[in-house]
Amino acid sequence: MGSGSPTGSGRRAWRGWALAFALVTSGCATQQPDMADVLAEVMANQRASMAAVGTHPGPAASAGLRPRETSGLIGAPPEVLVGWLGEPRLRRREDGAEIWLYQAPACHLDVVLYPEAGRLRVAYAAARATGTQRQTEAGCLRELGQPSEIARAGG
Repeated sequence: MGSGSPTGSGRRAWRGWALAFALVTSGCATQQPDMADVLAEVMANQRASMAAVGTHPGPAASAGLRPRETSGLIGAPPEVLVGWLGEPRLRRREDGAEIWLYQAPACHLDVVLYPEAGRLRVAYAAARATGTQRQTEAGCLRELGQPSEIARAGG
């Protein structure tokens, strides 16, 4: 029976080390962003943009204050959009519509303009982070509106 005692204490020691390892690695795992939370945030932004389009776009945007959310871009004509954000990095025509892409270091903004009463107007806008860091719509629009970003986007 004397030989069973070291084996029992060895098992207890091994279990202790295994428990310590599990606690240390679980601590690392909690530092990673929860993908479900990230996806929920992205879906909420998409739903808000789609709800803003609705069946009746808002009043025509004026060249006043730049909106803080992409839903505030809905209904804006191209010249107002350029006044707020500068020239887009990319423009693409597709079946009468135009797709514009704005880029900043931490986000991209996709804008779709459709003809309405003979003029192009923003019908859809969505901001998205470009890396692993979270970025709000307001943060993206603020970043895009900086003078250095406007100059860089045009060239």
